[in-house]
Amino acid sequence: MMIPLQQREELALNLEKEKALKVIPITADGNCVFRVLAHLMFEGDDEGHHADVRDAVCNELEADPEGVYSQRFTSRIGDYREDVSYADRVTRMRRLEEWGGEPELAAAASIFGFKIHIHHPFFEPTGVRLIQAPEAKKGVEDVHLVYYGDHYDVAYHELRPFNPGVKEAAGSATAEEAVAPVDEAGNNGDGDVGDGDSSVVVVWGRRGQSSTGRRISSTRLHGLGLPSSRR
Repeated sequence: MMIPLQQREELALNLEKEKALKVIPITADGNCVFRVLAHLMFEGDDEGHHADVRDAVCNELEADPEGVYSQRFTSRIGDYREDVSYADRVTRMRRLEEWGGEPELAAAASIFGFKIHIHHPFFEPTGVRLIQAPEAKKGVEDVHLVYYGDHYDVAYHELRPFNPGVKEAAGSATAEEAVAPVDEAGNNGDGDVGDGDSSVVVVWGRRGQSSTGRRISSTRLHGLGLPSSRR
């Protein structure tokens, strides 16, 4: 569902107040999915790297390990409403200014080691949808996007600024877990899955996350054709 322009600022204020998330506006030019990913990976430099990130994501979709992406393809429905075949989808996504969606975020979650929290007030029951690969562990970075129905912005936790240069072993405590109050159900109110907060979990893929739960390495980034310089 589309969020009217006049309500988007209110949503950003609510996220900052209720979840300590600071929303960063991203250019709305048809590349926003790849811009938010580049913003996360390259110190806010979405302008310089969104095309490279698009290429890496499309390469993962084309490789389609074990058919994990193509098996969800439904011609002319939902994210695929403009696509006759899965191959058509991948070809179209390689073009700049083509809107990406959940399939592209799923591929990014796999190759970059992200647990992607998408905030939208109409996502039931908590206003958050999570996209992750099955291998996702505690050491994988939680990253936050805001979806308005026609555009994505990126958001950063004030209590736990995203820093993919720091590799955490699975099971290690995060800065936020050390300071955020936790209730009897294990919730700390940030909406993050894995600490007791409920969400809609969309699990895709089987690639990109090591058994130790550490982030994708600089060597792997180079292998994806991406620079190794990150936040």
